Amino acid sequence: MNHEPSGEYYDYTKTMKPERPWLVQWDQSLVYRIMHALRGRDGKIDELFVAFEQALEVIKRVYHLTCGVQQIVFLTGWQFEGHDSKYPSWAEVNRHLKRACDETALDSLRWLIREARQYNCIATLHINMFDAYADSPLFQEYLEKDIIAKDKDGQPIIGNEWWGMDCYHVSYTQEWKHGLAQKRIDDQQMVDGSDLCIPACWCEDKALIAYSKDGCDSKTWELSPDWKAFEQVKLSRITLHGHEAIGEAKVVDVKITLSLGKGEALKISA
Repeated sequence: MNHEPSGEYYDYTKTMKPERPWLVQWDQSLVYRIMHALRGRDGKIDELFVAFEQALEVIKRVYHLTCGVQQIVFLTGWQFEGHDSKYPSWAEVNRHLKRACDETALDSLRWLIREARQYNCIATLHINMFDAYADSPLFQEYLEKDIIAKDKDGQPIIGNEWWGMDCYHVSYTQEWKHGLAQKRIDDQQMVDGSDLCIPACWCEDKALIAYSKDGCDSKTWELSPDWKAFEQVKLSRITLHGHEAIGEAKVVDVKITLSLGKGEALKISA
């Protein structure tokens, strides 16, 4: 990416501009959120407002009413059982929002992100890194590693109550020290050092992109559950001049093993 920050101290007061230009023009965009669903005090979904298919209709209406203004929409309640559900984990897309024609809710979310682009809209995810709830699959680990804020007696501190559930707070310092902040992010993107394998949500077909900066030999990637129906995938090398088909690869136990050359990128297609 061009204009990456150097890592050196940057005094913005000299230019009154960011070190790297904004990736999107926030001041020239209509920014809003779509509230998909709320969870209740029992941790289960309480109110369903807008499923993914309905959300596209909202985006279309805004596009037509504003004569095509640039939109940035935060999809809220996209995870687990709705808004504020099971933080600090972001590991599961809300199944209640799935389109009937899709195999998984993740497929439906990717569909919405792709389709929104036709209406000059960037559909992105609302997340919260600070909150934690006792029903989260990560809560016990965070508690044991003192990432959840505690009082002088070692008891977790209730920071707030949201939608009928006690909310605890995450220590950014402790989370980073244990490598779990990076893990939360990497789990969304499948990043390992200088290698990555990420969903290509913008592609019309179901696809992933794998890349290795230094090259890797027989590296195994665990894919997301929506790939479990596939036993074989197509591989093509990504170049400046297009894609070159190079064969196929097997998917075993929702995992794929790849070897890539230095600086090589592959498209993995269902």
